[in-house]
Amino acid sequence: MKWNQKLFAAVLLLSTVALNAALCYDSCDCEATSKTYLAVRPHFQSASPELVSAFRSDRMNAREDGKHGAIQFVLFGSKSTNSHDLARYFFPFCKTQLRVASSTTAFDATTQLVDADLLAENFNIFTQNGEFESLINICPKQSVFGFGIHARKGFCRNEEKGRGFWASISIPIERVTNNMNLTESVINDGGGADATQNTVVVANMREALNQSDWNSCRIGCGSMTESGVADIEVKLGYEWLDCDPCHIESYIGVLAPAGRQADGKYLFSPTIGFGKHWGIMFGGAFGAQVWGDEEKDRTLRFEVANHTQYLFSKTMCRCFDLFCKPWSRYLPVYINEAQATEASLAPAPLDINLSTPGVNVFTLGAEVTPGWSHDFNTALVYTSGKFQGELGYNLYARQAECVTLACDLHNDTAIKSIRGLGQTNPDRDITASRRLNLAALDVPLAEYENSVITDADIDLTSAAAPAGISNMLYGTLGWRWDEREYPVIFSVGASYEVSRGTNGMVDRWTGWGKVGFSF
Repeated sequence: MKWNQKLFAAVLLLSTVALNAALCYDSCDCEATSKTYLAVRPHFQSASPELVSAFRSDRMNAREDGKHGAIQFVLFGSKSTNSHDLARYFFPFCKTQLRVASSTTAFDATTQLVDADLLAENFNIFTQNGEFESLINICPKQSVFGFGIHARKGFCRNEEKGRGFWASISIPIERVTNNMNLTESVINDGGGADATQNTVVVANMREALNQSDWNSCRIGCGSMTESGVADIEVKLGYEWLDCDPCHIESYIGVLAPAGRQADGKYLFSPTIGFGKHWGIMFGGAFGAQVWGDEEKDRTLRFEVANHTQYLFSKTMCRCFDLFCKPWSRYLPVYINEAQATEASLAPAPLDINLSTPGVNVFTLGAEVTPGWSHDFNTALVYTSGKFQGELGYNLYARQAECVTLACDLHNDTAIKSIRGLGQTNPDRDITASRRLNLAALDVPLAEYENSVITDADIDLTSAAAPAGISNMLYGTLGWRWDEREYPVIFSVGASYEVSRGTNGMVDRWTGWGKVGFSF
């Protein structure tokens, strides 16, 4: 009997450990949470596989007695994966599902108490019987379709030494579609919305997260699409060596913003390019033949491209949370003492519920500096007659955005108490925590100034894209016809990009097809 008890205890212990292992994740999976802005690496930029594969410096000199020029046209598209990580990026508490409950459902001892992540009244959900409970989920996804043009022209060349200057320009045109895929399962609708409770009343969280009186940081239920020309790259380079065994080149350049920045009205709004930031760049490329069979016209080359870029600061609108209060941007606030006084004198139930959406106050002008990023691409290129195949690896790294306030917060704002009446409660957060909503924590109207939020209470990192590293594997298949009067290339390729160092970058599949001409 004792052995059976020991065996049962051991099995129970192992089962518990296995269950905990299945439910837990490491700190990297949740490095970023409750964020208001996601920076997505744009397509068709220097050293990216869809730009450099099958189209390197040799194409500029492919035409015999030509003008040392080449141009390529590229169709590309991508779809994001791993929406689970992106959900934790935007949701608070590193969760992918949130439980919402009203104060009656969460606090009232006469009902079955609910452990809720969000308090319904914070989102203007007021029902006929005061009860409400639901579960909300998001599944963020992005798809991109684009067309890129890249031209390169050599000049001032020394043919004997195989050296010379060159200039290039690349222009991507994109259509970006983002969708948060917000869903809600209502457990208790409380008999429907009670429009008498406040000036703005909604029935559920799908309506709440897209309510008309929010100026920004809404979460929509459908797709959002933007189209346009993304950032244009202009480079001036120099070929230090250009011959059959190897080539070496370097360049400097400018990134000219032609895209569109997210307007901030919705979370995960589509952005074209890097968000209207000017940038400078420098980099280079190296290639060498590592094997060759002259008789059968076969070669194997090793190609490297390195690109470094710095994006300058720009003023834009961003939503902010308060320190140690995820999603506090959505808390109801008194915008000033005058509004708190108005609430204390208002007839019921406005005396309890009158407030200003925090998101309208905590959306501020910000000076945003993306700073440095690096792109490193390596590939093995196999050529056999007209056929050319390529296998490669791409490493992309960026620093975290630096964000500072470009203007001061409204200097008389305070968090409204759940009981209203002009009272404030600086301890409250977005959750349905009974402990943080106790009447003992309420600050009376006469002491309003003790609850005023200052610039020092703003969590700047909540609106800043985090640092990140992504890894990409890709392959291409193509053909080249160099014997034509104007040499032609055609290739197709695909890549998969993944980031395991942080949940603040987008994992995705990308595919492309290109045709290029030398002249």
